Amino acid sequence: MIRRTLDGTFLTEIANRPDIRPMIGPGDGFVDLRPIASNPEHYVIEAEHGGWLLEAKGPGVYEIHSLFLPEGRGASFFKAAREMLRYVFSRSDATEIWTRCPDDNPGARMAALKNGFREVFRREDVWNVGTPEQCGVSYQSLTIDGWALRDAEALSRGREFHEVLEAA
Repeated sequence: MIRRTLDGTFLTEIANRPDIRPMIGPGDGFVDLRPIASNPEHYVIEAEHGGWLLEAKGPGVYEIHSLFLPEGRGASFFKAAREMLRYVFSRSDATEIWTRCPDDNPGARMAALKNGFREVFRREDVWNVGTPEQCGVSYQSLTIDGWALRDAEALSRGREFHEVLEAA
């Protein structure tokens, strides 16, 4: 079960865990996601063991950041991710979601791939979060069209709609 919230307390707690904070961004200071989460222009979607911050980048375009505890990774993550994508693409103005997958975080790349994201471009030797040396970053995107073709519920509703049209 997922839920949208304007309270970033839960994700802020996850972001600042010692095993997660090094992968969030440069430095080791406190990361406070509450101000961005409280802005209704952005979307914070929570699940049992973590959630996503979808930061508005322009009309219909969001950058997604995933923050999950180790026990929330795996099958439960992907089930929640399907719900989250359905929510975002069917209840917001989202037409595209993009993310960055650093080479030193294979879990991020695998999660993006399994959720239908595709590499748009990549940059070499530009990412140094979590490691002292720089690595490459894959920029991934999922459009509303790409999501609709993969989502079982969207496909089912689309087929029902076309059946009604044909019957009329």
